[in-house]
Amino acid sequence: GTFGYFSRSFLAKERALMREFGCDRDVKNVDECVAIEPALSACRDKIAGGIFTASDESGDAQRFTQELARMAAARGVQFRWNVQIERVVADGGVIANVRCVNEEHRKEIMRADAYVVALGSYSPFLLKPLGVPCLIYPAKGYSATIAIDDHRGAPTVSLTDLAWKI
Repeated sequence: GTFGYFSRSFLAKERALMREFGCDRDVKNVDECVAIEPALSACRDKIAGGIFTASDESGDAQRFTQELARMAAARGVQFRWNVQIERVVADGGVIANVRCVNEEHRKEIMRADAYVVALGSYSPFLLKPLGVPCLIYPAKGYSATIAIDDHRGAPTVSLTDLAWKI
């Protein structure tokens, strides 16, 4: 699961919004927070409460995307690297083609049965002219993997502090 700790006023609004979109977050008091994650006991006096999402998970993003690409390629997906998209051309609500500059710096018109937009925070810029809503915004993220012998009080669930964006 994932555990986040926030100010008390933020908890109820966040919980209601996430439940509206199918993510069941449970508001927990300080004792419940420490019971879920004993590593928080050292800072319990700084916690007003928290939100716990038992169904949330984390994983290896690089491994996931590499395996996803392998599976997609096995099903006929073609990946094109170093291609600059100039414009997506739509006709009657359907993508007609994608105009681009290819790997050899030549203009090219690509057509496909299906298209995947995977441009991260640049996706809205490509999709907005087509009238496709895309609620993606840039964010920084990081993770660290540290070998800890015998656990020694390290957290066992993912922790988030939105006030510090960590």
